[in-house]
Amino acid sequence: MYFSKLLIVDLIEFATGKGVDIHDLCRRIGIDMAEAIDPRQQVSYEKMVEVLTITRETIKDNFLGLHLGEQMVLKGKRQVDDIMLNSSTIAEAFMNGVNYSKLISDALTSSMEKTGNYTKVSFVVNPDWTVHQNHAVQQIIDMTLTCTLKSICWLTGEKHRAVAVHLNYPSLKKKNEYYRVFDCPIKFNEPIPCIIFQNTLLHQKVRAPDVGLLASLKHAADIEIKKIQSAPPLIIAIKKIVLDKLPTRLTLAEVASELHFSSRTLQRKLFELTTNFKKIEKEIILQLGKKMILYEDRNLAEISYLLGFSEASAFIRFFKNEVALTPKKYRKMASAN
Repeated sequence: MYFSKLLIVDLIEFATGKGVDIHDLCRRIGIDMAEAIDPRQQVSYEKMVEVLTITRETIKDNFLGLHLGEQMVLKGKRQVDDIMLNSSTIAEAFMNGVNYSKLISDALTSSMEKTGNYTKVSFVVNPDWTVHQNHAVQQIIDMTLTCTLKSICWLTGEKHRAVAVHLNYPSLKKKNEYYRVFDCPIKFNEPIPCIIFQNTLLHQKVRAPDVGLLASLKHAADIEIKKIQSAPPLIIAIKKIVLDKLPTRLTLAEVASELHFSSRTLQRKLFELTTNFKKIEKEIILQLGKKMILYEDRNLAEISYLLGFSEASAFIRFFKNEVALTPKKYRKMASAN
């Protein structure tokens, strides 16, 4: 569960471009710029949430993700950009972007799908990223979709528009900035964030690709990806199913069926990963519970119901057993800090 540390460098540089004192911001974030420029360094989801929150509040920009994506030249995605720039066509560039997106983060898993005259580039949100503050999750989605659109213009040297953009969060009161940036129809409350293009656009050539350099860049990227410690896809899939079905709590057998496994096969696969279904379920429920306690205006009865507990007392016992604090004391301690 990580982001490239270079994305934090991008956020700092973006804020300083708005007149923020770089030394003060680095102090507040707790980052040494001289150490942060190593592309192999990573930061946790928690750190990224902290940096996004501080940056957004400092420059007073509720559309931080959109505006950061518009900047396009981001250090955090330079390695992937170089691979895309040396691809032959837009379609190949996007596929390479999908394949090497883990160099940037594992918060979103990208994919490409052709349907009729359109190609959809989708970004499934890692359930471990979903349970963090809504504004941070939204900013990363906005940044990623904006970068995807801008990359076509950058790769071809021409201006292009998407057919549509889908966002997986509720419609906002102020939407004009989204229409300005994307200049196409936008749908909110969709299951998966995505951006849709005409198929004809993907056949366009990338300006001045270097096939020899591409092979070298991909080889180096493959080596880096092997070093990245990311959650196994099976665990991510289980957490997503658990979150999608709440407040209903599924049994192991029901989750196995969703994954087209037998219960025994799923148990064996999880044993090989040194974990089990109950442990995975408990982890994601606890993460979501913390988010609701700290950042959502809900009482304990609501939270308990939404997390699939029969009553508030059952959730309180669960939370106290895991955190050694009641939800009320946990919220109070977090507020004091």
